[in-house]
Amino acid sequence: MKTIFLFLLLTVTAYSQELPEYRDIKALEGKTKVYVAADTRDRETIIKELKKEPKLSIVDKPDDAEFVLAYRLTATDRTNSLLSLLTGQLDVYFTETSRVIAWSREASTSLNVPAKELAKKFLKDWRRAFIK
Repeated sequence: MKTIFLFLLLTVTAYSQELPEYRDIKALEGKTKVYVAADTRDRETIIKELKKEPKLSIVDKPDDAEFVLAYRLTATDRTNSLLSLLTGQLDVYFTETSRVIAWSREASTSLNVPAKELAKKFLKDWRRAFIK
């Protein structure tokens, strides 16, 4: 019985160490250097949106960043031959550890690139939190 309990305790502990910790966007206060992690086209799209906010500084290397915007396409649903529904996810996390997520959203769109929509949502929330 003790062996089973110890096994379960170790399993839960190991699993919980892999789980991310979610915080509020306000955890980014004072941080302005951002690195964008995405494929080339989506990275360019996100950077174009972020450049609209002069208080953010886009850096070329993750080591120079204070936080990271990580974008990925999570699903493609082809509803017919002309229209595809794309779903993307944008996570914002601290460079010290990718386990602490300060902001995360998902968007689906058939007309625009989800990366652009998510970058706009991030900027809207960032401005609401830090620009008075």
